[in-house]
Amino acid sequence: MCFVSFGLLKFDANILSTIANLNTHTSLDYLNEPPRILIVDDEIGVRSALSRHFKLQKFNVELAEDGVSALELAHNFEPHIVISDWNMPGLSGPEFCKNFKLIDNNRNAYFILLTGRSSSNDLVEGLDTGADAYLFKPINFEELFAHVRAGLRIVNLQTQQENQNRLLEEAKNRILEEVQSASSIQKALLPKSSSTLRYLKYSAWYQPATECAGDYYDVIEISESKIGVLIADVSGHGVGAMTAMTLLRTFFHMFCKELDPSKMLEKLNCLLSEYLPTSQFVTAFYCIYDPFAEQLNYSYAGHPSPVFISGVTNDAYYLEHNGSFPLMIEEDNPDYYSKTLKFKRNDKLLLYTDGVVEANTGNGQFYGEDRLLSVIKSSKDFKICNILKGVRTDLNRFMGDCKFKDDASLLAFQANSGK
Repeated sequence: MCFVSFGLLKFDANILSTIANLNTHTSLDYLNEPPRILIVDDEIGVRSALSRHFKLQKFNVELAEDGVSALELAHNFEPHIVISDWNMPGLSGPEFCKNFKLIDNNRNAYFILLTGRSSSNDLVEGLDTGADAYLFKPINFEELFAHVRAGLRIVNLQTQQENQNRLLEEAKNRILEEVQSASSIQKALLPKSSSTLRYLKYSAWYQPATECAGDYYDVIEISESKIGVLIADVSGHGVGAMTAMTLLRTFFHMFCKELDPSKMLEKLNCLLSEYLPTSQFVTAFYCIYDPFAEQLNYSYAGHPSPVFISGVTNDAYYLEHNGSFPLMIEEDNPDYYSKTLKFKRNDKLLLYTDGVVEANTGNGQFYGEDRLLSVIKSSKDFKICNILKGVRTDLNRFMGDCKFKDDASLLAFQANSGK
């Protein structure tokens, strides 16, 4: 049998004539472009023989005679496959491999190291530098081409995975941008965090658990002698809760001229049940302040009881709860009714969502209604802004580094009598 020999690489003369017919399954099966292969060897005969084969197979081939020049090529060429000799001037094969893998665009390339060394220590050294395959000389061509095919499959899978990751990252960023935009719109739907109206001043605090939230509060001048104050909490979190909150706000503003709080809640219950066919529910507390009659008419829909603070004695207590159902629980006859409270100059009412009293640090302890009332009673000057500040400070102290698991909102308002 006749052999043409280049160092330790031997070619059967018959193999040289039939190399092109070997089934290497290149670009048509694995990649969307001609595979790029970098051949690094200090023997020109080895480079030429391998180059001939891979060019016949439609590979894009680059040649280098040593590791230093190969590194320079690799930056721009970005090969899919690298075939490198071990013993070369300058950088050895393992040294070249180690430096090659540090190039970001080349980290997924399949690296085949050729050597006449056969000790297990040499094998470990070669693989530890980042080589993916280790072939002994003289090279069996079919074995080499099988490694190239395997390398292309691996590179293709890595490329597909990176493309999928890129698409997922782009989709995530788009979703995040849309959610942040929705969050900004939602916050714009809320009134100012503090304001002084002719007969009422209020201060609010809003802490969503996620970008989009289900808490809602509003203060609206119904007429020259009536001011409506609403706080509500949609079950759940995220976009679904935000959508329900937006719909609630729309219906509230549509029927804000309704002067009976219980009738308002009945209308909201009916409309939300009709147009929001989900398993969500909404707790709400709505009151209408009449500065000339110095009274507050209010109604519950399963919402936590507000705290009344006397403008004369600064005594604070929870209003009696009527045990009514949240909105969207009972579509017909939800049994909401209104109550009346004397509300004189400097009297205050603190409204909140259950994310405040149910705030917990994961150890089974909740912030609770007792602690909330205690903090309010310990306020120094009982100004509504300072009451809210005191509750926020104590709540944050209680939570420590823990995040809120539910949306939390506070709304305090103070009466200015019309008499």
